[in-house]
Amino acid sequence: MNNPQLNNSLNKANVLQASAQLKLRQSSPEIANSVYPWNNHDYDYQQFVKNNYTPTQMGISPEPCVDVTINDGLNLPNYALTALYDPIPKNSSQAGVDDVDPTNPDVTKIRNEYKKFKEPYPGFKKEYPEYFPEGLQGPYSSSYFVHTGYCPTKIKSESECTQKGYTWIPNPITLPETTSEFFPELDTLSSMGGCQKPRYTYVNNKSGDITGTLQGIAPTIGKDVLELNPVSFINIFMTGSSPTGDFTQLPCREGFTNGCQSDATNTNPTSKYKVSQYILILLLVIYITLLLIKKIKT
Repeated sequence: MNNPQLNNSLNKANVLQASAQLKLRQSSPEIANSVYPWNNHDYDYQQFVKNNYTPTQMGISPEPCVDVTINDGLNLPNYALTALYDPIPKNSSQAGVDDVDPTNPDVTKIRNEYKKFKEPYPGFKKEYPEYFPEGLQGPYSSSYFVHTGYCPTKIKSESECTQKGYTWIPNPITLPETTSEFFPELDTLSSMGGCQKPRYTYVNNKSGDITGTLQGIAPTIGKDVLELNPVSFINIFMTGSSPTGDFTQLPCREGFTNGCQSDATNTNPTSKYKVSQYILILLLVIYITLLLIKKIKT
């Protein structure tokens, strides 16, 4: 039921919420750079469905006629097919465009403000081109980066560090040079401060199931549920990445030291953990099954 007053109140509430979020994220560089890009992070799945899958668009009419009711019943499976096969976001999607209420231009203006946010530091996109498929638009319109740590650099000057857009952290531990000569393994402690380059983790929210056959929102949710298992969390804690690659910590590159990766070829750490994950899950299923069989027998 269309209620103009209710819709107007909801639009105003959405504008106030979006405006408050924008001001908070603009309040400091630390908050602004905690996520990139914000429009992808804020991708509104619910609004996308409202914009693209209304009953009228699905061939369903509200008219109280017998023939219309029969036709509506025949068209109801369209929603099931959509949930199974239609990806969200789709190939033509744009974050901050097709997931915004077209009747609320003020929210569109606010979402456009996020386009003015710069990349986390100069050269970020060029350093990790493989993590910007289709410019993080299209099916990757809801995928984004989140700040999860730092990579130590060889930069010794605070001014140079700041100029490059990195973070200067005072070193909490200072070791004498003679100590480093006799115990070189302690150099790691000396690198805890100094110029640190922000390190990000890529969150891949491309629609699709584990097999890649079904692209709809239903199998995607199923895949996400399957990933909420202890094995996935253990892998994330141990490696910084999920076994499926949907949560991947970016490698440290270009002269970074102290164990950070500099090999650009090792950008997908998921393959060597995927087999072990499935084996552990299989063993857990077998163990639970045996327990159930034993309980039934007793």
